[in-house]
Amino acid sequence: MKAKLVNGVSCYDRWMTSLRGSESTARTYKLFLDRYLKFTGSKPDKLIADRAKTLKSEDMFVKRKHEELLDKFFKQMEKDKYSRNTCVLAFATVRSFYKANYVALEVVSPETWVAKSYRAVRRDDLKAMVEAADFTGRSYILCQATSGISIEDLLAVTLETESEVYGTIKRQLREGIRPVNIHLRREKSKKLGYFDTFIST
Repeated sequence: MKAKLVNGVSCYDRWMTSLRGSESTARTYKLFLDRYLKFTGSKPDKLIADRAKTLKSEDMFVKRKHEELLDKFFKQMEKDKYSRNTCVLAFATVRSFYKANYVALEVVSPETWVAKSYRAVRRDDLKAMVEAADFTGRSYILCQATSGISIEDLLAVTLETESEVYGTIKRQLREGIRPVNIHLRREKSKKLGYFDTFIST
């Protein structure tokens, strides 16, 4: 890969000299930069020269041309189904190339993680789980659904678990006390003491 010599050193070589890590890491960086150059249809020297030129523009859209190029490159990699970590590493690689040649991009690396979204369980979902489960499974599912109690705490519950007000669960069931009061200590945070919850029956 040929590049323009500046003070006897090419843009590409200057970047390579700035890299830290193993040979394997360097090869990975080179792969990502080559992919970016192919994406932009440019060469290392032309890319840096164009960046230096656009930085002098008073038009903000022209001045930030290369930030937008990198953003489009990152989105294309995501579209091509590369993992999030791979996309972020490619982003950092390209940014380091500009920085090593003194025309740093004004960008912040994206996070390597993606926030997970959780869908609340609907009544139809709950019905399907109950219908598919055996008696014990149905008991656990319905207890959690009506009380919000964690599985760890639920596993600690027995018929002899006692409420300070209503007595044991067995007694509450026998006497028709509804909803059933459960009084127990959290398994994960026992130092927080006891708590109360209720289960519909």
